[in-house]
Amino acid sequence: MSIDIENADSRRCEIAFEQFEAGVPVLYKGILVHLGKDGVCAINSYSDYSNPSNISIDSAKQGIERSKLVAEELFDRYAELMRLVGGKVRQYYFCCDYHTGAFAVAEEKDSKFKWLMKQSTNEN
Repeated sequence: MSIDIENADSRRCEIAFEQFEAGVPVLYKGILVHLGKDGVCAINSYSDYSNPSNISIDSAKQGIERSKLVAEELFDRYAELMRLVGGKVRQYYFCCDYHTGAFAVAEEKDSKFKWLMKQSTNEN
């Protein structure tokens, strides 16, 4: 479960930020942001494809770059959220949502991109 705050009023945002602090993700413009138990701020973006074989490395890189821009917009817009994530390490994931679950196909940690799929036939 996550709380979408893209067009939320101030009360919904207040509730979302309280819940965020307790571990409930926030959704903004298709980007899911949550705090892990390890204190890391994970920022997830998702492919339009539910079959991972349709996801290319290039699309994963583009998705992660987009999530960085959206996350910065989110943190600029909501000072309270920025206060909660300000000193946290941020890690970015590009995920495949197959409708009953999701998994990361790529990640960026410490400015290093990593493709997580064992084999890729889509090297675009």
